[in-house]
Amino acid sequence: DSATTTITAAPAQTRIFTDKGIVEGESLADGITAFRGIPFAAPPVGELRWRAPTPAASWDDVRTTRQFAPACMQPEQEEALGASTPETMSEDCLYLNVWTPETHKDARRPVMVWIHGGSNLTGSAAQPVYDGQFLAREGDVVMVSVQYRLGVMGYFAHPLLSAETTDAVSGNYGTRDIIAALTWVRDNIHQFGGDPDNVTVFGESAGAVNTCILLASPLATGLLDGAIMQSGACADNMRDLRVSQLPLFAAAEDVGTAASATLGCADASDELACLRALNSQQLDDTLKPTGALFGDVEGEQFGPITDGVVLPAPPLSVIEQGTHNRVPVILGSNANEAGFWLLAINRLITSLNAYERVVEMLFDGDDDTVLNGPAVDVLDAYPASNRSEARVAFQRLFTDAFFTCPGRREARIFQRQQTPVWRYEFTQLTPGLEYLGAFHAAELPYVFGTLGSNKAAAEHLVSQHLMRYWTQFATSGDPNHPDVTYWPGYTETADEHLQIGTPVQTGTGLRKAYCDLLDEVS
Repeated sequence: DSATTTITAAPAQTRIFTDKGIVEGESLADGITAFRGIPFAAPPVGELRWRAPTPAASWDDVRTTRQFAPACMQPEQEEALGASTPETMSEDCLYLNVWTPETHKDARRPVMVWIHGGSNLTGSAAQPVYDGQFLAREGDVVMVSVQYRLGVMGYFAHPLLSAETTDAVSGNYGTRDIIAALTWVRDNIHQFGGDPDNVTVFGESAGAVNTCILLASPLATGLLDGAIMQSGACADNMRDLRVSQLPLFAAAEDVGTAASATLGCADASDELACLRALNSQQLDDTLKPTGALFGDVEGEQFGPITDGVVLPAPPLSVIEQGTHNRVPVILGSNANEAGFWLLAINRLITSLNAYERVVEMLFDGDDDTVLNGPAVDVLDAYPASNRSEARVAFQRLFTDAFFTCPGRREARIFQRQQTPVWRYEFTQLTPGLEYLGAFHAAELPYVFGTLGSNKAAAEHLVSQHLMRYWTQFATSGDPNHPDVTYWPGYTETADEHLQIGTPVQTGTGLRKAYCDLLDEVS
């Protein structure tokens, strides 16, 4: 007798050669193939903690890429509007995912690279709302989602860390991770049917902030051909590596020095070895932000910084100077972004007096009992006579001041730099959560086509519009397509935007009087 071994080969289209080895994905419905958990850099652990990403190691066997990688390390967070702490987290988290409608290497489909949000502190590419198969199918694009180091693991700076690098800077590891992922896309995406010369980066919240950083970073030059920024501003003021800007921002190296003392490593014989030996969850939990509504102003929040290498200046300054990576841009925000933070707002605005004190702090730089300066004008524009009205007024002010009006400023600056730009406002209400308005992140299931089949036809129509605009923009650098409402490019004189909701329609002068005031007092 002789034993017979039968080898069943995987379908050819699920196996792809990358520059590090063969990956095997999973065939989904309607011809989409998914590859989950492809490494784009070496695990940033041990001696590689707080270093720029280095190339992933090669492998000899076929690597199965059907499961999402663990999320990057992050502090525990409260359950809120779909946000929760990931089930699995690891420092070994630098992986990306690909959904493609065509794996032939000559297909050259447009590529869309997603950067998730979460304040550069939380989130992952594995969140179900970011499932890329529907966008890939509907738009005939290759969809990629990436992970990057977060919080203290992604943005910790320290003089000793700076001293051990060739470019003499530290921090911004999360930003460098995203750039490393885009480099992987440039070198490998043609094998997945994508066009490395047509890559659109899009992100929401911190993902939009990071997208704008890519526009301003010389290290990202040539890696992106379009940018979509959803509900995240291009920073015009941010922490610097070495220059202190108190009272708002201590220098990042000073923040790191203080953190090392808090962690008990400042007096160690080898301070960096002590820091690198600490448990990552202990680091996250010890140094996590206080959760203040406006972010931390006392220095424990770790995020992107200006360092002269990754980011020469705040992104908006780089764009104003015209030294940014010039690609077409879509930007916009949601009609009531503040609804996402309603519980925190209600804890903050406990009375009419509390509302006035918060406005005083934001616009006059103090919270004394005397209302003066710009705060008076702001309170006139956002009036309230009791606690209930104050909470509503503050939601409107918060949305205008941190989202809608910065969006107008950015659109104007892009237009002045001859950068094609389209501006939108998302207004669709989420069934069951109508009282929150069109809140922060509410557009995500519409963008990705992950609403589910039990939604009304009107919602699916909004989703179809969003997916068409986004994927047509990725295809041609212009969101317009015969199947959807015409979307005029932004000009300062006409001040146009597209209202994306029921119905989808164009508009002008979005919150004009309020934005004129906020521009004047900010």
